[in-house]
Amino acid sequence: MSPTRRRNRKPSATSPEALAALLPNDLRSLEGLYTPGDYQAMRRQVVDWLNHAAPGHDHKLPPAVMNAAGCSAADYYRHALSMPVGIYEWAAPPPPVIEKPYEPTQEDLDLQAARAERLRRSQKRVFVTR
Repeated sequence: MSPTRRRNRKPSATSPEALAALLPNDLRSLEGLYTPGDYQAMRRQVVDWLNHAAPGHDHKLPPAVMNAAGCSAADYYRHALSMPVGIYEWAAPPPPVIEKPYEPTQEDLDLQAARAERLRRSQKRVFVTR
């Protein structure tokens, strides 16, 4: 069992709550994060920040620090799902590409005429007599 902790004890310097209080403001806010990739980029920034703030603890602290700062994955998805539809790049399909109608070139017209001439010559003429 873990030792009993006093409730009036101040958090240590490497506790997630203390580190969350020291996080820069841009790493404490979910504003401007629209895709899961944006959230992962913010998480990498927190890991980089923790490399300097608490050396040696960077591999196990990011989830706890982000939870204490109110930036957990659940908070991100709650924030993302409350945004109006259309902000996400995957929510709406891209607009259709309108291409100009096909216009045959002179070479295409010449090939078509040559094929028609070959077809006309290859057809046998049959005369029906009574």
